[in-house]
Amino acid sequence: MKKFLLTAAFALFAAVLFTSCANKATANSQQLARKWMLVSYKDYSKQTLTDRNAYIDLTKRNGDQYSAYAGCNRMFFTMKSPSAGKINIGQVGSTMMFCADKMDVEGDFGKDLPEMTQYKIEGHKLVLTGNGKRMEFVAEDWD
Repeated sequence: MKKFLLTAAFALFAAVLFTSCANKATANSQQLARKWMLVSYKDYSKQTLTDRNAYIDLTKRNGDQYSAYAGCNRMFFTMKSPSAGKINIGQVGSTMMFCADKMDVEGDFGKDLPEMTQYKIEGHKLVLTGNGKRMEFVAEDWD
């Protein structure tokens, strides 16, 4: 009887542990599913990023396709489901307009975004890092 109770207790503990881990991964994915405004990136001032309306939109579009913007062209990319602080962003494509004096942030952002491999959500902030680079965002809907 003791062995049965011990086995049942262990099974219950394992079920609770796995369920809480699965719920945490789902919660993190749901927390990511927002529009995030870029507020810190390379040596660009926050004012420049704000003036360019730079953002990443992680609300799912078609399949695994998401969008971004950094001053001129609409950008799009794929992203596999994030897990445990890891993120996998595919190559970035964009429309092909030329906007004088707005291509610097956009060019760097489009090139660096696929290099982001880690993410951390800190309240209303999202931090992406990878290859020694860092991007900081704030949730658009945050007051």
